[in-house]
Amino acid sequence: MQIQRIQRSPNFGYNEQLNAKLIKQLTIHRKNKPFCETLLKLNELTNATEKLVREAEENNRTKLLDKIASVFIDMKGTLCAALDFSFPKLHYCEYEAATFADEIEKRGLKDDENHWLNALLNEIQTNSTKIITLNDLPEEIQANILTKMEENSEKITKGKSLVKIYTPTENMKNGFASLGGMQELKEKLNDRIVGMLKDPEQAKLDFEEYGKKSPKGILMYGPPGCGKTTITQALSVEAGVPLLQVEVGKIGSPYIHEMSMNIDAIFDYAESITSKNKPTILFIDDADALFGERSGNSGSHHQEELSTFLNRVQRAGENNIVVIAATNRKDIMDEAIVSRFEEQIEVPLPDKEARKSVIKMFMESRKKGLSLANDKDALSEIAEKTDRFSIRTLKNLAELASMKALKDGRRDIKKEDWFQVINENQHQKTNPDIYREKGGRTPIGFFKTLEKKD
Repeated sequence: MQIQRIQRSPNFGYNEQLNAKLIKQLTIHRKNKPFCETLLKLNELTNATEKLVREAEENNRTKLLDKIASVFIDMKGTLCAALDFSFPKLHYCEYEAATFADEIEKRGLKDDENHWLNALLNEIQTNSTKIITLNDLPEEIQANILTKMEENSEKITKGKSLVKIYTPTENMKNGFASLGGMQELKEKLNDRIVGMLKDPEQAKLDFEEYGKKSPKGILMYGPPGCGKTTITQALSVEAGVPLLQVEVGKIGSPYIHEMSMNIDAIFDYAESITSKNKPTILFIDDADALFGERSGNSGSHHQEELSTFLNRVQRAGENNIVVIAATNRKDIMDEAIVSRFEEQIEVPLPDKEARKSVIKMFMESRKKGLSLANDKDALSEIAEKTDRFSIRTLKNLAELASMKALKDGRRDIKKEDWFQVINENQHQKTNPDIYREKGGRTPIGFFKTLEKKD
């Protein structure tokens, strides 16, 4: 809805971006359509009335202005109250108040208490600070709000049951400092994610000055057992934000629409604990199990699930939620899903320093391993021999080495125990080429280098 501008002040008027965002929010909201349609009609009528108010003022029609200005102010107040009550994350009252306050200042109307703009601003600010009760709203909106509140409560409760809230362990209390090695990966995560979460003001400045965008979604890919989950947990500690780990096995369902509803419930719960100053990380492991590549035989319900996820990831960034997904098989994931993750980060097998850190951690958790954990030279030798072993495999080797020491008279665990189990489990080494992008894989076959002849 376009509003006629006052000729002497072409920049005044309602917040067009906010209005477009409001219409989009109410249009795509899948539940309580009658309620959203009511608000859309109220918004349309309010904007049309504002247009009449501004035209009356522009044409100096004082009597008409007196009649309709008070009607418009009441309508705008009702709309603000309903939106702040039902869609608080829009911050509708806050943004509209700022828009009209700016107009009042630029037009020099601060001292004109009788001007309709000042009365309007007072109404909006009152609605943004007072406790709104259902009795303040029209009956049709009251009924829809009650329905919405009940449905939202059920969805949020269900969403909470589908995720696990991560609680940092003693080994992870220092964030990235708790993990040895992987310096390049840490620097990338610090630059692209941690910095943005820790200092949103700096992130905003970087965007304004250099166009540096904060990613709405991050896809971590790489060999299984290389620590994608552990790194994400360290990232959340480093940034100081909550981490919700999706229980992937609970999302799927043989019933039509159930999986889409579960996805909605998870994001609704994440939004319920997130605010403008308190971001949240939503972590989805084994994303390929949920969203494999689409085929011609894909059913309509599968398309619905993909569409639901794509829409929610798109909206997550607007609601201060960072979505991180992890996969061992990026190559089999649906292209639409992969493309929605703006930042795609390869998590390689642990380097030597990372392996030393992991082995030390595993040994420190055992009384009979403390001596080895404090022997830097021994740890370095073990790390040297475990190239191309994943973190998960290193954990298994720690178990095997410990069992050897236990069976051999309950003695301390030694580096020789590690050497023996390493030699016995060479088949557990990982070929990283299998999990890389096709263009980055090592060529297979025989190639002859042709030398230039003079």
